[in-house]
Amino acid sequence: MRTGLGDPNEPLAMDDLGRALRALPQMASGPTFRAAVLARAADAAKRRGRRRRRLGVLALGATACTIVFGAWGFEAAKSRAERRASLVGEHRRLLSELDDLRALAARRSQIRLGGDATTDLYLDLATVPADSTAATAQLKAIQTRSHG
Repeated sequence: MRTGLGDPNEPLAMDDLGRALRALPQMASGPTFRAAVLARAADAAKRRGRRRRRLGVLALGATACTIVFGAWGFEAAKSRAERRASLVGEHRRLLSELDDLRALAARRSQIRLGGDATTDLYLDLATVPADSTAATAQLKAIQTRSHG
């Protein structure tokens, strides 16, 4: 422990340091000190309030965007489901028509494709192979009958 005015580089004990600090003259606060501290505190409160309002507006905007994009995604999914249902219905209708054509082909071996006043065009289903390359060659050799 340091006693008296010894070496200034010698460390002080905590008790001696506390006594030395208490022995220093204390300054009284000025007349505007309290008002300045209260004004700073009020400014800090205003800044916190503005920050909270900004965060609230930001959260509200994010929530609105989430709702809008969620509704848009729901509408897009609903639209895709409706399109898919429409395509499935069209597929079933086409399958039904194809089955009708196959049934017609089973009953008749020739189908009239059309023609004009002088020529009728017929397709002989008995001669059309199921193989697509052979079918192409057969379709090139379709015979036409002329009105007599």
